[in-house]
Amino acid sequence: MDRMSDRRSRQPRPRGNAANQSGRVSHAADRLADCIVLAARAPADPRTLAAWGQHIGVARGTLRVWCRAAHTPARACLDFLRLLRAVQLSQGQAWDLFSLLNVIDERSIGRLLDRGRLKVFLQRTRPPSIEEFIAAQHFVERADVVDAILKRLAGNT
Repeated sequence: MDRMSDRRSRQPRPRGNAANQSGRVSHAADRLADCIVLAARAPADPRTLAAWGQHIGVARGTLRVWCRAAHTPARACLDFLRLLRAVQLSQGQAWDLFSLLNVIDERSIGRLLDRGRLKVFLQRTRPPSIEEFIAAQHFVERADVVDAILKRLAGNT
């Protein structure tokens, strides 16, 4: 392999999924969306990859592989699903992240929201809509994964 082709192979991949624009299905995005939406229905906050995997019946390592296949960090997916679950549970109720997330203090919630660039959600008294959360979050930025999640949330699997 020459130096130029080696350099090209190390360049970051473009965001989004060009295959999705041509109508092809991203199986990796679909698989990950299934895992996220299923875990968002968990009775308790899945704080770890192991807890997430246990709820949906797969190993932590399997989740990591599926996240990698969808070009999305596993930690970002976990953070996304925890907040998606909180948003879903809070619809029509008060926005109380301490009741919805298994966290110790406000700093923990602040760091979680910071990772998704959602710090403004901390001062809210009313919950964001699911659409508002998904549009504002920066945990999962791949268009194919976000589209697959929205599709499942709408019930169009």
